[in-house]
Amino acid sequence: MGIVPGMPHFAFVSLAAAAGVTGWLIVRRQQQLASELSVTDVDTAEPEQADERRDLDWDDVMPVDMVGLEVAIA
Repeated sequence: MGIVPGMPHFAFVSLAAAAGVTGWLIVRRQQQLASELSVTDVDTAEPEQADERRDLDWDDVMPVDMVGLEVAIA
């Protein structure tokens, strides 16, 4: 949008630059966290116990509110 003639160039280009830098920092932080997590940490972790299977009943079902839209010709 910043390179379109007649648009406020400074505002759009600066917002695009800020969004780009923020995205770059997020990706760099995720890569840093991933490199800190070693393979041995994952291997030594105990697997979670499987949830016990049980039958579902009507108490487990969430109530649903009916929503409607009425359109009339005026």
